[in-house]
Amino acid sequence: MSVLLALIAGIGSLANIYFLGEIIWLQWILTLLAWFALLTYRGRKSVKSYTGDGTRLMTIRFAICFLAVLGSTLILFAKLIGWN
Repeated sequence: MSVLLALIAGIGSLANIYFLGEIIWLQWILTLLAWFALLTYRGRKSVKSYTGDGTRLMTIRFAICFLAVLGSTLILFAKLIGWN
């Protein structure tokens, strides 16, 4: 469920920039939705590296949630400081 919310927030943020005319209150809602999705994610967040050197990799589902948060937060920040 969290991954679906993150996808909605991420795609909605991109749609807000390109199609909806950069509605700031909608971007606030989408950013909060992305953060909610990340904080309620209950799956595995990382797996062992395939090389066996001790590093860990993000799972695809957690990476989707993380990128949705990163993208929507950066879009909101850019709109708040007036960057076009």
